[in-house]
Amino acid sequence: MFAFAGISTEGVMFCFNEPYTNVGTVVFSVFFGFVSGTIISAGTAAISTRTQNPQNIGTHMGMHIGTAGFTVSIGPPVNGAQVDNSSGFKQVAIFSGIVSLVGDVLMLNRKLVTNRGILGKV
Repeated sequence: MFAFAGISTEGVMFCFNEPYTNVGTVVFSVFFGFVSGTIISAGTAAISTRTQNPQNIGTHMGMHIGTAGFTVSIGPPVNGAQVDNSSGFKQVAIFSGIVSLVGDVLMLNRKLVTNRGILGKV
C-alpha cells in the first residue's frame, strides 16, 4: 500500500504545473491531498507493524517523525529558490516528483528484500 501511494503521489506531483484554471487547481489539490495523506498514514502503519516490541513503537514513531520533519524543512526553501530563479512552477514539480521517486525506489528496494516480496503483507 505504501509503495502504491508513493507511485500515485509521483504521478500527481509531475502534473503540478498543469492546472491553468481555479477548477483545475482545486481538482489537483483534492487528488494531491488524497495521495499524500495516504503516504502519511501508510508510513505510520508500516512503522507500527515493523516494531518487534510494542513498547518501542513510540520510540520508532518519534525517530520517523523527526527524520520526516528534517526532510520537510529542506524542501520549501529549495522550492522557493527554484520559483525565484524561474518563471513558473515547472522546476518545482520536477524536483518534487524526482525526490518522491527516489524515496519510492528506496522504499520498493527495501520491500523487495523481504521474504514475502513486493506484494506480500509485512
